[in-house]
Amino acid sequence: MGSRFVHIVDDDQPVRDSLRWLLSSADIDSQAYDTPEAFLEATRAQPDGCVLLDICMPGIDGVTVLKRLASGGMTAPVIIMTGHGNQSDADEVLRLGAADFIEKPFAADRLLAVIERVMVPPAQADAR
Repeated sequence: MGSRFVHIVDDDQPVRDSLRWLLSSADIDSQAYDTPEAFLEATRAQPDGCVLLDICMPGIDGVTVLKRLASGGMTAPVIIMTGHGNQSDADEVLRLGAADFIEKPFAADRLLAVIERVMVPPAQADAR
């Protein structure tokens, strides 16, 4: 796995499938997880690439996952996605270290632009 890799964490199978298809069409590799627990188990070390994380899931929610990643010294950028967002949620996840917050439904080109932006290494972003 390299820097052009996205971990998709969403409990909705059609969402996971469509996101994997979209990323594949943009030559971005991905792995999908149906639960936060499956993602955390598979990525005990810091995940490569970036994480596309739904905020509302049964069991552990996206905010809790983000907190766990942050407490472990998170280096992978995390994009929070939600179908039920508000400004308070956005403020909280950004304060906790999320790279961005995107509301469902979103346009494919908008999501791809966000992913491309957050996956740019800091040194390259500073050179722009």
